[in-house]
Parts: sequence; structure tokens; C-alpha cells
Amino acid sequence: MAMYRKIFLSAVTAVISMAALADNGFTMYTRGADTSLWAIGLSPDGRYMSCWLGSGVGSALLDTYTDTYYVSEGSSEYCAVTNDGMMIGYGEGFGYNPITGETLSGNMLGKGATTDGTIIVGNGGYYSAKDKKVHSLPKPSADDLGFEFQGMVAMDISDDGSLIAGYVEDWYLGQAMVLWHLNANGEYEVDPVCAGHHEGEFSGDREYYTDGVTAMSHNGRYIAINFVDNDGTMPGGTPYVGRYDMETGELTKSTLKMSCSATRIANDGTMLVHTGDADSQNRKAMLWTTDMDNPEYMADLYPDVKEFAAYDADDWNYGTCISSDGRYICGMAWHYIEGDGEDYARRISWLFDREAYVTGIHEAAPVEVIDSSTQEFYSLDGKRLSSPQKGLNIIRQGNKVSKVIVK
Repeated sequence: MAMYRKIFLSAVTAVISMAALADNGFTMYTRGADTSLWAIGLSPDGRYMSCWLGSGVGSALLDTYTDTYYVSEGSSEYCAVTNDGMMIGYGEGFGYNPITGETLSGNMLGKGATTDGTIIVGNGGYYSAKDKKVHSLPKPSADDLGFEFQGMVAMDISDDGSLIAGYVEDWYLGQAMVLWHLNANGEYEVDPVCAGHHEGEFSGDREYYTDGVTAMSHNGRYIAINFVDNDGTMPGGTPYVGRYDMETGELTKSTLKMSCSATRIANDGTMLVHTGDADSQNRKAMLWTTDMDNPEYMADLYPDVKEFAAYDADDWNYGTCISSDGRYICGMAWHYIEGDGEDYARRISWLFDREAYVTGIHEAAPVEVIDSSTQEFYSLDGKRLSSPQKGLNIIRQGNKVSKVIVK
């Protein structure tokens, strides 16, 4: 069983270190030449990052507000995080909070959760904090879908719990979009939205071989989808991405039929995308906002972050999660690190603040007047303060966090 321990960054900088570039909002985290650090989850407020340390090595939870982190030395992988630090995935349980020690165990692999963690979804259904049980979700029938399927996964849930988005997997490993709506009786009803569109037998003329959900925004409005068209061949055409707007019913598909995949999506529809294919395993980070016709490379959108272009050139770089307001993006990349007389290619994690990039301010300038009625104050070790102290303070206002010097 994995044993978790709390470690402060300042005491063990050789284990996990960080390098912040104050003028462009970019921060890089690494474990040096010893172990990879894969950032795969980000809390909705952008505070916590869940990172995989490598196969059989363990996981880490990083608190980006206080530069505190927690390490697990067991086999685990957590792909999502709640605002209180609950990691969602598998390992100690499908949910584990190394800050409080709370463990959620059951027959489920976690995929997504509400912001407060009261409902967690995965390939085993969903967990409800009300009764502390894992519940099954209703399955669509083969007659409803028009094809047989072998598995079903719930990928994400809206914060109000009214909508769950996921997919069923046909016998050719094609993913087909399915929704679950919460009815007046407090039970979920399945909505096989892929019916009539998904070709699950490779023998018909339905539109898609794959139309699988990768994520849903926390407000339940936008759904990120991966597509593969039925072009008459097996296994079909080039994968590409789309965005579905639950409010308007509009499906927007990328017109660039390049080999790419979607990951997470923010409340305003900003979606993380990366290029890549199963054969080469190359990755390049992309971003797709609702006012863009197609995803664009982050290296082009943010040229002052030279790391994006450098990581892209090494064929492994992509954003893995985005905060609910779209401000913060975490990701992973290859980075060459000198050690023992050689340069070692190791996976590193990065965190990007899009707002800081635009303003050119990563750590806020000193201020003299602070409105305590709309802001929360923390010391550098994470303790809540009733008012700011002299020196460096962590200031939180809504989902925005900054470090402010008070004289």
C-alpha cells in the first residue's frame, strides 16, 4: 500500500524544484535526472497539480500557492484534483487527499469530479458523498445504440450534478458519446446521443468511427470530443477534435483534419488539444478558444514562452488540464537535464498563467491598500490570515491568486 508523506519544497529542492519566469507566467517543475514528473491534473481553481512520477514510482500533489508538495511511493495515477486537494484516479483509492489523509475506496477508477468532490465519476459509475457509496449508471441497450459495446466510462460531471458525460466503447475500441441526465427522482437517465451517428460494426455508413468524450466544463455547458470519421476504411480517417455546446446545441468541429486529440475544457469553452498519433507518440501543445476556427499551437499563441517551442521541437509537449476559468494550464514535456556527466531526457511538468502572460506580471507589485472584504490572505506555509502581514503574502480573490509584498 502506498504511504504518503508531506514534504516541504524548501527542505528538499533536490527532489522537486521549480523555476518561475516572472515576465511570462510560465513555471517549470522537475525532479532532475532521477525521476520524471508528469503533470496530469489541475484543480478547478488552479491551485493543486497532480503529477505521476513514473511507472511504479508514485505520484505527487503540488500546492502551487505555498510551494508545498506531497509524495506517494506506490503505483498510482491521479488525473483530476478537487479544490481541497482530493486526487481522483487510482492508487490508494479512486480518491485520495494526502493533505487530510481521506481515502475513497471502491470498485471504480476515477476520471472526473465536481469542484468540491461530492460526486466522483469513473469507469465504475459514480461515487456520492451523501451515502459514501459507488453507484452504477444505467447502460444503453445495443438496440438503442445500433451496435454492441464492451465497456462504459463516465468521464466528467457538472458541478451541480445534473449532467454526466462519457462514452461507450465498441468491440473495435471506438468510443461513442453518451450522456446521463439527473431526473426529478434523483436518478440518472442515459441519453445515447451517439445513436445514428456512430458506426460500431465497420460495415455501415454512419458518420463516425469515434465520437468519444474526453472532458466537460465544470458548469456543464461545453463538452470536448475526439472524432474519427467513417471514410470507408478500417479503422477510419484522421482523428480530430470538436466542441459541443449543451446550451445552444451547436457542435463545432475542427476543419483541420490533422492528427490531434482533446483533453480538458474550461467553462468558457477554451479547450486543450495536442497533436500526436499512436505510432510516433509525438505531442505538441495546442489551445482552442471559442473565437478561433481551429486549434492553434501554444508556441505560436504565446511566443514569449520559449519553452513551448523548445518542447515542441523535442516532440513531446502538451497541456493536460485547465482551470475552470481558463486562466491556468498545466502540462508535461521532455526536457534535457544535465546530470552525472550526461544530459538526461526527463519528463517535466509546467504551469502556465495566461493572465500573467497578458499583463506581464507573474508576482504582483507591492501595494499599500488591500480590500479585506473581497480577498483572502494566506501566509507562505498556507495558513489563513485575518489580515495581511508585513512581507510576502498570498492573496486570493475568487479564482485569482497572487503574491503581494506588504510594507
